[in-house]
Amino acid sequence: AGGASGGAGGAGGAAPTVDTSGPRGGPLQFLVRNRTTVKVFDLPTREAPTEAVEYDAIAPEGEQTLGQYSSDGALLALVDADGVTVVDADSGEQRARLERAGVQAVHFSPGNSFLVTWHRMKEASTGSARDQGNLMVWRLADGGSVAVRFFQKALSRADWPTMQWSDDESIAVRCVNNEAHFYDGKAPDAGIATKLRLKGVGKVSLSPGDAPYHVLAFVPPAKGKPSWVKMFRYPELDESAVVASKSFFNAPTVHLEWSPNGSAVVIETRSDLSSATYVGESKPYLMSVDGSVNQAIPLDNGGPVQDVKWSPKGDEFALIAGPVPPSAKIYTAKGEVAHDFGRASRCKACWSPGGRYLVLAGFDNMAGEIDFWDRVKKKKLGSNENSGTVSFGWSPDGRTFMAASLHPRLTVDNEVKLFTYYGAGPIIAVQDPELWQCEMRPAPKGAWRDTAPSPKAAREAYAKAVKDVVSAPVKKMGVYRPRGGASFVSQMMNADKAKVAESNSMGGKAFQISGNRKVVGHAGPVGMAPPEAPKSGAAAAARRGKKKEAKRAAAEAAAAEAAA
Repeated sequence: AGGASGGAGGAGGAAPTVDTSGPRGGPLQFLVRNRTTVKVFDLPTREAPTEAVEYDAIAPEGEQTLGQYSSDGALLALVDADGVTVVDADSGEQRARLERAGVQAVHFSPGNSFLVTWHRMKEASTGSARDQGNLMVWRLADGGSVAVRFFQKALSRADWPTMQWSDDESIAVRCVNNEAHFYDGKAPDAGIATKLRLKGVGKVSLSPGDAPYHVLAFVPPAKGKPSWVKMFRYPELDESAVVASKSFFNAPTVHLEWSPNGSAVVIETRSDLSSATYVGESKPYLMSVDGSVNQAIPLDNGGPVQDVKWSPKGDEFALIAGPVPPSAKIYTAKGEVAHDFGRASRCKACWSPGGRYLVLAGFDNMAGEIDFWDRVKKKKLGSNENSGTVSFGWSPDGRTFMAASLHPRLTVDNEVKLFTYYGAGPIIAVQDPELWQCEMRPAPKGAWRDTAPSPKAAREAYAKAVKDVVSAPVKKMGVYRPRGGASFVSQMMNADKAKVAESNSMGGKAFQISGNRKVVGHAGPVGMAPPEAPKSGAAAAARRGKKKEAKRAAAEAAAAEAAA
């Protein structure tokens, strides 16, 4: 690997020794995409604790509009204007090429046998579903042939993917009008294997984990009737075989959060805006697949539900709910409170892949504060902040946490920051004037073993060493320029033209990387053209002067002709 990298040197002395005591279980990388280019970087290592090195094996040509890893991190789908290229995430070798323009969403099946894509419907609406349709299932083993395709008018990010597989790919399911269609997951082109018929069904969800698999069906309210959910054990899909059910009033939509082992599901009902809160009402319910638990989860301060996330171990979940500041608690799979974190301005929960560490953060419209907790010892290891965070997540080894501010939520100061599992940092900052995507590369289940935190003295020493490394503040990527930047106010804002020119020249070096907020990535990625420099106020004034002079000359010529 090579390319642009962060630096660890500075006036503070030698670089600290990075805390990476967890066992090695595969590559640790993260993906970043700006307006045109996808890049992959290696996470910091023990030898280079404040460096993020560009991974040269993944260097796609042309412009990409999306990058998506498979669930095990083995494959990477790169979307461009003309189609999708699937590559090996380690070697960069092409595995399949899907020729389909305008793809807006992709999804790998759990075993990487298939890739689902969606594009806007442009074809005629006649003919069989097998030779037309904008929801396409591609077979990857033979380089990217179309297995089957369907019609789907709209794309809902909340309900994507609309074609789901069981973890072993033995079952595939898709929801249509008044029915759920089930397929042989390894051969979806063989046709519908069985159906679940429910009038008005709006969503179906297949449980993760091992067989037997369970199906949860949601029917929204209609004609004054309440909405409800019903759970079935596949393949017993008759009304008489319902495992559990529950009805809800004022719940036109639901969010379903399955435990990773498929033993239970949290059902979050969501209503329209109410007089009590501008975000609407939401209530959590817990339902187990064996029917032993089917109840509302009591909330001390009421709703709304801010976030709910199951532990990767599947035995408990974190729930943040209530008016600001909401309360955060951990519940067991039976719905009992296991730990109460109290109330604070936190709206997001994120477990480390091993379930040892838990981040509670105040993203979205909150200030961006981040708390790092050790779930086993029930202790807060540290805190930090990153306002404007849109994308966030853990590295597979559970030792690094990523937080990124992206377009279109923020149109300035786009940046990806990496923190330690106890809140030290940021140890790395990747900057670009226009970042659109950032995500950690996943790893196969069990590739990394959960590890305990380092001694407190070692953590504090590392956090101090990271700060001592800094010898210069971050240089901004460029000054803010409103449209029509040649206005009088704009010229006053940018009076120091020398500094502006220097800042703009930095702005052309896309994907700048800083070691603990020190900019050292002075060279942009290969093949990435710098953005066009904005036109200066002086040049605009000169153009206006020429136009006025031309108008004056024309007027004088017209007057002379009239006098003659």
